[in-house]
Amino acid sequence: MTLIRTNFGVVIGANTGLLGGTIFGWLSPVASALLHNDTTIGLLLNALKGVGLDDDPTVAEAAPPARLGYRPTPVMMGGDALDPLGLSDDTLT
Repeated sequence: MTLIRTNFGVVIGANTGLLGGTIFGWLSPVASALLHNDTTIGLLLNALKGVGLDDDPTVAEAAPPARLGYRPTPVMMGGDALDPLGLSDDTLT
């Protein structure tokens, strides 16, 4: 949770500073956009510290539990407006 709070504080501070610099004319919009993207990538890389990438093969084998009786149906182009994903009750057995 500390990593999330730290990243959140950094992103709020950096984006506020970049926005202020652009508003007052200290940064061009292009420079502001590039710096914004750089800080976003940096914070994403910093957030990977919390993932815990180890060599445990069981993590890759885990799958979400399936709903009992669910039978997926193909989604048709321009499908039903009330059920665009085809998840109506008739797909349950």
